[in-house]
Amino acid sequence: MNFRRLWQLHLIIEMGSFAAAAHHAGVSQPALSKSMKVLQHELGVRLFDKVGRRQVPTNAALKAARTASRLHAELDAVAMTVPAQGIPTQQRTRATLRVGLAPAAALLYGPCIQAIWQAREPEGFIEFVGGSGSMLINQLRTRQLDFIIAPQPRREVVTDLHWLYLHRSTPTVYARTDHPLRNVRSLHGIRHAGWAVAGHADTAGSVIEEAHRVRKLARPRVLAQCQDYRTMLNLVACSDLLC
Repeated sequence: MNFRRLWQLHLIIEMGSFAAAAHHAGVSQPALSKSMKVLQHELGVRLFDKVGRRQVPTNAALKAARTASRLHAELDAVAMTVPAQGIPTQQRTRATLRVGLAPAAALLYGPCIQAIWQAREPEGFIEFVGGSGSMLINQLRTRQLDFIIAPQPRREVVTDLHWLYLHRSTPTVYARTDHPLRNVRSLHGIRHAGWAVAGHADTAGSVIEEAHRVRKLARPRVLAQCQDYRTMLNLVACSDLLC
């Protein structure tokens, strides 16, 4: 998903019209309308209802725009206190932002963060750092990162860091359309399946492993680890692996 479109949705709602939002974003109104159609398809929900000659945002559109607004506010707060430590000398003369992202967060929020930062600091430098949640939290505590987007630790009560919930995940199992287990409706029914996962070695299969542990099942068989979600989905579409 291109999160520049999500920010454009926020502008439309905030400014009250496509024309005003298009002018602020520096794009044509037809281009903005096309961008909203693409976003609507990506999200799988209707974003606007036509009332007379007006396009009225739906509840889904308002919720999505609030997410973009919160992220923008967080970046604004971080940008005011960006430390220079750890940055090469030649880069310290310009505004710098170091962001830690868990694998799924990089896919969801990376483009949005880049777009907002570039709009604020056209000559600024941004560095994305990947890793597990625990590793990113440690780097945030030691001020190696300015902020992170990662799952909240399940076995640790964090009191020394400020947390803002951006979204709650709903795990979904994916399989090829003619998979022999496609009609199974319980975790117990797929307990012997092979899995493909995406991410770093220390985060592989964490969601399905936790689900098996809660249900007191044997560890899942993680048979393939991919560096990105596109590779993983292509693999699953051509095999009996689940993801």
